[in-house]
Amino acid sequence: MKEINQRKMFDFLLHNSIENYVGVPDSTFKYFIDQGLKKNKIIIATREDEAIGIATGMTLANSNSLVFMQNAGFANSLSTITSLVQLYGVPLIFL
Repeated sequence: MKEINQRKMFDFLLHNSIENYVGVPDSTFKYFIDQGLKKNKIIIATREDEAIGIATGMTLANSNSLVFMQNAGFANSLSTITSLVQLYGVPLIFL
């Protein structure tokens, strides 16, 4: 995705009530992440399931969250998604 589109996507989500962005860095989203770092809105996690746990806690505290991850990390986090996010109906956005 082009740089301008990634930056616009971040700004769009930020202006539409997504307050927290938690995830594992990926070069595919480097401009999205850079835009979030400039606005001090990104939390970098070491593992995808850790990012999901942090974002879930923030969402339960009434602070809308988005989780970004590498596509390989999605498969690694399926148990966390099904046993935490899906089981308790936590509204999260995954990117």
